Amino acid sequence: MEKPIDALFDINIRKSRQNFCFGKDTEKILSRTTVIVYGLNSIGQEVAKNSILAGVGCVYFCDPNNLEWIDLSSSFAASLDEVGLNRAKVVFGHIIKLIDSKQRIQIITESEIEDALKKSNYLIYTESVVSKTSVQLNNLCRKYNCHFIAAEDKGLIGAVFVDGGSANHSYYVSNETITRNISSIQKGTLDREVVIKVTDMYHNMNVDCEVAVYGIPMLEGQKFKVTSWINQSSFGLEIATEQQVEDLLKLNLKGISAIVTEIPRIQEATFKSLAENMDNPVGMSPKYFHARDVVGRFVISCLKNLYQYTIKNKELPKPHDSEDATNFINLFDQDSIDDGKREVLKSVSFQSRAKVSAVASILGGVAVQELLKLLLRVYEPLQQWYFLNALACLPFGFARELESDEELLLENEYSNSVEQRRPPNQYQEQNNQYDGQIIAFGKNFQEVLLKQNIFLVGAGALGCEYLKSFALMGVGCGDAGHVHVTDSDNISDSNIHRQFLFRSEDVSSSKSEKACQRIKEINSNIHTVTHQTQVSPTTKAHFHDQFWESLDHVVAAVDNVDARVYLSEECHYYNVPLLESGTMGLACGTHTIVPGYTLGYQRLDNSAENEINCTGKSYPFRPNHVIQWAITKFTKIFNTNFATLKVGLDYTDKETESCEVRQISVLKKYKEMRLVWRNNKDTSLIKSYAQDLLCKWYVENVNKKLKAHPPDSTDADGVPFWTGYRICPTPLDIVNHRELSELLVSVLTAIFVEQFSLDEVMPLSFDKDNSLHIHFTYAAGNLYGRVFGIPQQDVQQVHRLSGNIFPALLTTTAIAVGFSCLEFYKIADRTFSSLPKLRDHSIDNTINQFYSMIPKKTAVVWPFTNSKMIVCDHHLDKSVTIANFLNHLRYRHYLSIAYIMHNENSIDIQSVEELFTYLSKKYRKTIPGPNDTSMKFCVKYYDFEGNTDYDNDDDN
Repeated sequence: MEKPIDALFDINIRKSRQNFCFGKDTEKILSRTTVIVYGLNSIGQEVAKNSILAGVGCVYFCDPNNLEWIDLSSSFAASLDEVGLNRAKVVFGHIIKLIDSKQRIQIITESEIEDALKKSNYLIYTESVVSKTSVQLNNLCRKYNCHFIAAEDKGLIGAVFVDGGSANHSYYVSNETITRNISSIQKGTLDREVVIKVTDMYHNMNVDCEVAVYGIPMLEGQKFKVTSWINQSSFGLEIATEQQVEDLLKLNLKGISAIVTEIPRIQEATFKSLAENMDNPVGMSPKYFHARDVVGRFVISCLKNLYQYTIKNKELPKPHDSEDATNFINLFDQDSIDDGKREVLKSVSFQSRAKVSAVASILGGVAVQELLKLLLRVYEPLQQWYFLNALACLPFGFARELESDEELLLENEYSNSVEQRRPPNQYQEQNNQYDGQIIAFGKNFQEVLLKQNIFLVGAGALGCEYLKSFALMGVGCGDAGHVHVTDSDNISDSNIHRQFLFRSEDVSSSKSEKACQRIKEINSNIHTVTHQTQVSPTTKAHFHDQFWESLDHVVAAVDNVDARVYLSEECHYYNVPLLESGTMGLACGTHTIVPGYTLGYQRLDNSAENEINCTGKSYPFRPNHVIQWAITKFTKIFNTNFATLKVGLDYTDKETESCEVRQISVLKKYKEMRLVWRNNKDTSLIKSYAQDLLCKWYVENVNKKLKAHPPDSTDADGVPFWTGYRICPTPLDIVNHRELSELLVSVLTAIFVEQFSLDEVMPLSFDKDNSLHIHFTYAAGNLYGRVFGIPQQDVQQVHRLSGNIFPALLTTTAIAVGFSCLEFYKIADRTFSSLPKLRDHSIDNTINQFYSMIPKKTAVVWPFTNSKMIVCDHHLDKSVTIANFLNHLRYRHYLSIAYIMHNENSIDIQSVEELFTYLSKKYRKTIPGPNDTSMKFCVKYYDFEGNTDYDNDDDN
């Protein structure tokens, strides 16, 4: 029998999560798109990867430059033995592994660029944003009606520029259409205003948006403006006349299925050319509201002057070269430079040659996300700049030179981590794969990264990007370093376009095993340890105390709240910093959790939402309620009933009659259908059973509900039963819903045939990535929705609701991991001074919001006596000095010294540096024993629960 699936619908399971972001035509539009990637440096490689996996039909590569050692620290599509070869050819050899049979990539030369522009949709230039070449390319793109995007990084600063062309660009503000059921209509406070209350907790309607109302004849065919936001579930609506308002207030909504739907909003954007934009750049950056323009002007001025320096000197400033830095600073307006800015500009010069993979991930992700927004005409495009300034990641004292031994802080076991002025030779290139990173962070810091022992929880989209970043950074790539990776899932077809370490042939393989295997193609030195065990309270035997205590950092690349909460609690208990991030469509966020300093992961209270979902099981009023109802029916028919059939397949008639009544009916019917199909290939009995289910579900059962609660029934208090969340059902008119009804019968028949064709009876579980299963929920759920007046969902929406699938994009994942890894630089070596520089990031690219926030932290003052100091220091050598012990508290446990008392006299210390200077001179002696009461400490401690307490009891 012909299955109706492919004939009626085209569900692309592989790219469904991307389609949820931009619409069902996304793949079709992308397949007809041609993109030129000019410059295959680290950003260019990210752009190529993101474009190919998104589904762009044709991608041209152009790059006249050769691969250098310095490129390797941020180039995932290159290897050590390819240094000296043309970058375009090198990257082509790696990226071609990602394309499918319908895609094409091709290398072109610089002389062929103009001809390629005539048949291309986009040019993404990654060498420079502010150069003459960039301006010339932008002008050419405008001439040939080709959109232009430029991206550039200079170490830890960078920018993206977007030009959508000279014509006005129209776009939909959102890809989602908000539809809500109307619960009640009341008089508003404004003229000709009524207040609409919806059955959902949140109406999500914006003031000034336009809506349409269905189910109320006097309002159908009209547009209405939302005038006010009353509360979460109510909003004001402007009605055409006062008479309509009066008529609406008299209307009895009992038994009426009325819905309000937001009308998709279309807006226009205009763009200026790069030449017009250069002198007055306005755009977005991950900073506070008031600082965006400041960041933009700073970044663009640095990029311009680095370009001018390169034109004059044929190269960028050398790493930590004071003379080059002075020449660079002299290019700025000297009247605007004070000592503080001079030091910042010196840092820019010192690290301008650095290549940081996290920066490339962010800028490459933003560039391709803007390409998708322009191409698919959904969401507001960037206007027109994005700026990144991550100089806060640089080590303390980066721009200062070592002058004398006295400037060094105390020597101790954390000497590579403390705030010391590092000598310039720390940052010189070594002709190894980490050169680009060493320029910014130094050789000692690189050694710290190589020795890291990391636990990566999750090897999906986030996990693959984290592994790529760790391999390029050298994390866990030294003799003592390891990256533990755990994921209990196997690779599915829908993972391929977002999880770039996986290929089509990997489907059904273990995610963690395949990811660890393939990451060695990027860096063969990375030491991975694979696990397939879920991290939870039930797996304590596997992830035991010794395992947790051996870790330097934990990375949460998971997609559920329970896992995040558990990891946060474990990391707090074992004093291990945690990197946490998440994505939703074009939005993402990152959170760095340092036990004792920042708050742990907080679970939101969703009890009210759960209560409504429980109500929806019996009285549906949302699309997800009817879809979940359909999945319940699927489970009963193909799992529960087939389990009964498996047990009773060989029962005699007498044995069958001894079963429960329900089981007797199932066994008889299923055994008869199976026998007829297997012997005669006859589906008539199966179809008849499917038609019986159709009548039972949508007519007979509905009539039973109405018999128990007629439309005009009331409860004991006289309140109408069918009101609020309870929508009065209407038995389905099968004849008038013939198409959906026939589809349901056909899909039921097809699934039964598949199951009966197996030699062994197997209970079947619902699979969100199986087309037949999705079409069952599409037909069954939408028919049930017709009974309750719930708007019909298309097959893409049903797929999303069936698997509780969130919209997801590779570009968003790359941005999130990039920001998370920037924070990792700040905590990797446990440097106390970096903690105040920690930031949480929140990005929503649908509305171009990029926020960086100081993480929440709370403080508790905790007094120590000598005996407690010994307890805290039980794993240190007993001869450790007081100074080094406090160093240990500071760098290992993030404890900040509030004050010290000696012989009951307070030692006046104004700063941490002053404290260490004092200790080095006065107290270079061992920690006092339990009976020595001469020294007492009061240490500032950051508590997980956030409760502040001052306890001055000397006996504690």
